[in-house]
Amino acid sequence: MTITNIEEALEASFFLPYSLGALALLCTCVYVTSVARWVLTWRKNEQCGNDKKKRTPVSVVIALHNEEKNVGKMLKSLMEQTETIDEVVLVADHCTDGTESIIKGIIEENRHFNAKIVRNEGDAGKKNAQRLGVSETRNEYVAVIDGDCEAERHWYETMSTTLAEKEPDMLIMPVRMKANNGSIAQELMELEFVSLQLSTAATAMDGHPTMCNGANMAFKKEVYMRHDSRLKYASGDDMFLLSAIKQNGGRIEYLKSDNAAVETTCPNGIKAYYYQRTRWLRKATGYTDKDVKKLAMTVAFGNAAWPTMIILTAIGTGWIGLGCFILKTVSEMILLWQGRDVWQHKWNVVYIIMLALAYPFVLLSIAILTIFRDKKKW
Repeated sequence: MTITNIEEALEASFFLPYSLGALALLCTCVYVTSVARWVLTWRKNEQCGNDKKKRTPVSVVIALHNEEKNVGKMLKSLMEQTETIDEVVLVADHCTDGTESIIKGIIEENRHFNAKIVRNEGDAGKKNAQRLGVSETRNEYVAVIDGDCEAERHWYETMSTTLAEKEPDMLIMPVRMKANNGSIAQELMELEFVSLQLSTAATAMDGHPTMCNGANMAFKKEVYMRHDSRLKYASGDDMFLLSAIKQNGGRIEYLKSDNAAVETTCPNGIKAYYYQRTRWLRKATGYTDKDVKKLAMTVAFGNAAWPTMIILTAIGTGWIGLGCFILKTVSEMILLWQGRDVWQHKWNVVYIIMLALAYPFVLLSIAILTIFRDKKKW
């Protein structure tokens, strides 16, 4: 090796670690800047009340597939609302358990409950069942929740008030996913879901909505019925509807209120968690919204930055990777602190650090498993 080659090798060994570290730091700063903007947006928007006199009637649609364990609690929460729900449409989608018989029994025992059952005889899938249910409604506005959720007592009142006041094409509302078996895994799942919900809320309130959750949202019936539903995907009507409304210049609002939340439980185990997340990600190939893609890239780069600490440590600049991890984790702690009132989650520093350490690898494994996921399954 010549002296020139040796000098070039030494120069490369000096600049490569710092170049890689600078890239990791840049990605982290972009992510942290986004999180800071979410925090500021969340803080400057007040919670919506339900003290207005003006209301608008809303039809509630629930698509159900083998929900015999949950449907009773869900219907009970709807019957105990502070305002009587104008119309409830329950769509049985090829159920093979006791879901339909439970629904019929509850409706017969509660004649005052404005509910009816519709059976989906067509192609199976939540999307098809939900569209059938929406087509059967009579009101301008339709709300959808999932069969395994329970609504807060003021849910319908708060929602109908906000719809009357704002008159949006879509109203996004909070979803709580609560740990129920005391496991650390579920505690981490709950924290991760709260972070998703907070970014959903903040981007919507900032005028650039990127996500919504079909477990709790409302929309204009005519807007829903004319949008491209992407029938090759069994689910995902929520996100495709959001994208269609944005493309057509429609109004999308977020309802910041603990009274407007619905609650479900975390997946019961790692396998169920991966099944849920791969179902959500499988339809991502159908997303064309630039805001969604920008958010996905920001989160991906933010989570990919700190694992470079392993490489940076091996080449002598691990302090840069450690700095990236600290910046990212502190910003997420601040974000999760903001949502305590609405999502009522445990703010645990140890759990937040554990989630920050594991999440980059969780994201990677979800992406790999999604490749083998069937789009047509619930």
